[in-house]
Amino acid sequence: MKRIFLLLLLALAGVSAAAQYPMPAQTFVVRFLNQDTNLYPDTKMNQAELRALYGAIELYAQDLRSGRLVLHITGYCASASNTDRNNAVALARANALKSDVVSKKGLQEQHIIVAAIAQAYNSSKDVAVAVFRVGNATVQSATGGQYGQPQDSRPPTTNTYGTQEQNFGKSQRVVGAFALPVPPQRELFGGAPYRFALRTNMLYDLALMPNIGLEWRITPKFGLKVDGGYSDWSFNNGEKIHKFTYVNPELRWYLNLPVGLYVGVGGNYCDCTVKPKDIIYDGKFWNVGAIVGYQLWLSERLTLDFNAGLGCTFLNYDTYKVNAGQRTLEGSDVSRKIPGPSQLTIALSWKLDK
Repeated sequence: MKRIFLLLLLALAGVSAAAQYPMPAQTFVVRFLNQDTNLYPDTKMNQAELRALYGAIELYAQDLRSGRLVLHITGYCASASNTDRNNAVALARANALKSDVVSKKGLQEQHIIVAAIAQAYNSSKDVAVAVFRVGNATVQSATGGQYGQPQDSRPPTTNTYGTQEQNFGKSQRVVGAFALPVPPQRELFGGAPYRFALRTNMLYDLALMPNIGLEWRITPKFGLKVDGGYSDWSFNNGEKIHKFTYVNPELRWYLNLPVGLYVGVGGNYCDCTVKPKDIIYDGKFWNVGAIVGYQLWLSERLTLDFNAGLGCTFLNYDTYKVNAGQRTLEGSDVSRKIPGPSQLTIALSWKLDK
């Protein structure tokens, strides 16, 4: 009878412990760009997952702070060219997610354990995975699955840090299962994917107007971009003239990080001489307008930048009639104001930050 009573007590204790830690039924997988170590919490690829992770941390805040639960964060990387680089990137990713939850949810260093694995997680080469664990044991999920292991059940390689000390340069060091604070790699004041980027408007290139531009991300959300171009062409012994000098500044407000939708204001100033047939137009125009655009990420270095503007264009020019090589002034100081589209851009942008 005593033995039966003891078994009942143990069963009740097990039920109580299971009720105390009703863990979520999935791990939290945070995605990174190819070989990138910056965490972008405001992007669509991470918003829902981080919101779920923050909610779980709030739910188990008392258990985390008391030490009954520990948050394990493992960085994964398999996109670099060698194992050492994959190790370094994976560790930096784990620390980037760790820094995010420490700063936003008030956790302390002792509440989090970080590790790094130089391989893919379920075919995803660029992620960091967060799981909750009780002590050193893996917590069982509500559906019976295990936390803290990749779903493909591959054993950890020697790149996981629990039994060895390994160095990644002077600023990165792992001792035992805990990682000392690591400065985020290439973190640009809170999420901007670059500080400076070179660019060219491919539409103008196709129109035989070579151009180059520079964008400066003043803050993560605001950027200043200036393009400039020059062309001086003539065809058929001067029958057609194509001469432009222009500058195009823009002030941008990015609505998504790292890349995505943005709005802003922009303008153009152009000094030009054009002779499509037997009339020469010689003058200048300028405009200002509201712009909306979208940046499409191509690689770690390259983005495609689409934008269009709507505003008002002002023209001031002279016209000349050409007959037998002689110019005759037909219109002087002609002025026009044209509301409508102010610019159109399809630019290739190259990030300068390494």
